[in-house]
Amino acid sequence: MTRTAPVGDELQRMVTFALWWGPYGGGRADDIFVAFGVDTRTFFGRVAAAASSPETDLSAVQRTELLTLCRRRLDRLDGTVQATRSGVSGSGLQVALERSGTPTRRPARTPSA
Repeated sequence: MTRTAPVGDELQRMVTFALWWGPYGGGRADDIFVAFGVDTRTFFGRVAAAASSPETDLSAVQRTELLTLCRRRLDRLDGTVQATRSGVSGSGLQVALERSGTPTRRPARTPSA
């Protein structure tokens, strides 16, 4: 049986789970699988897509916390974690968002004086 992308209540449960377990790393892989029937990469990809959507009812702080959590977990899975001045970055989150069809925006660069 193939699971389709979550809609409505299931996605909200995923976001709530990630917010609840965020301070502890976002939850264990086996707990995520038991609760949602998906692997860790799929779970955090879906949560990242939801957090990136303006339709998801989140505060700016919650949105930032979720995206940071998802980025860290996805990058750890990909082994691409890099320290930057603004936090943690890597390709795992970008790939997950692209796969979900969520548009991504990059900040405009300003020329150096």
